[in-house]
Amino acid sequence: MRMLRPVVTTRDEAAQLTDAQRDWLVRRAIQERGASWMLTHAAQGLVHLTSGQRAALQEAANVEMRRVLEADALRQSLRALFTGPSSALLLLKGASIEERAYPPGIMRPSIDVDALVAPNALPEVHTFLARNGLACVYRAPTGRTEQWVGAGGGASLDLHLRLGCPVRFPAYGTSQVVDAAVARATRLSDGTRVLHPIDATLHLLVHLAAGLGGDLRHVADTRQWLGQHGDALASVSAMAAHVGVLRAVCAAAAWLVDASDPSAPLEALVARMPAADRHLARLQRVVVQRYYLRHGPPLPPSLCALTELLTVDFPRGAVGLAGLTGNAALSRYR
Repeated sequence: MRMLRPVVTTRDEAAQLTDAQRDWLVRRAIQERGASWMLTHAAQGLVHLTSGQRAALQEAANVEMRRVLEADALRQSLRALFTGPSSALLLLKGASIEERAYPPGIMRPSIDVDALVAPNALPEVHTFLARNGLACVYRAPTGRTEQWVGAGGGASLDLHLRLGCPVRFPAYGTSQVVDAAVARATRLSDGTRVLHPIDATLHLLVHLAAGLGGDLRHVADTRQWLGQHGDALASVSAMAAHVGVLRAVCAAAAWLVDASDPSAPLEALVARMPAADRHLARLQRVVVQRYYLRHGPPLPPSLCALTELLTVDFPRGAVGLAGLTGNAALSRYR
């Protein structure tokens, strides 16, 4: 419901939207699998749409629903891995956020099933998937993820072997962090294992920071989650510092802070940012919003580099910025 904040929050703001802004919202909603959310906003009078825009959104929403059903069916077929005695998989993102943070009846669009694998359970998981007709079609060069699909296509299973990219976030992207998160895991009402709220909060913030502005669903998920589990923020700062992602967490908080809806815990994280980082966060947000208004995704290399500079706690971020922009002088930034 809060997906489009702070773009549209009241009927008065909706009335002030230009035709170009409405076109932008509709285009982004379709591109980022948020058509059903946009239609909900329209039903509440928060966005006024033309008949053509409504038709395009409805068509996209029907596709979203089919994909959600495919992902649900895949998850059910893997139920033994999520709920069995050993629970080799933990449900990540997607349904685990929807079931713990979104109001009843609000569909969170998804096209796959994300799962965290306990390090010592990977051989068991591979055997189970192969026996049930799934095959690995992609392995990330960093070793962070694998993608598995069935012979008939449909939704994919994204296996996460790490919670963070081991290249970009080396202290967070380790098997030790996964082991600790698995040990703290909790369960949904149906027995599915999921991340503890503190681990889930940290993961959502790092995930948002890693692609700042790249997907409205990440902003929506994090806002909805913090609305229900905001007390976890009190423990996130120390944990983020311990695993080397405090800069990323603060950058995500800077994106989420809303002057019209103050949040003391988020503002406390932003206050920990050096003045240069706060300036970069404002610049990154403004530039991304202006870029999307004209072009939409994907982000150009220069904006990807700005995100890396703002969120990475070690010198690789500066190297990436200098290389992507061709400006060696930027290597002085840390």
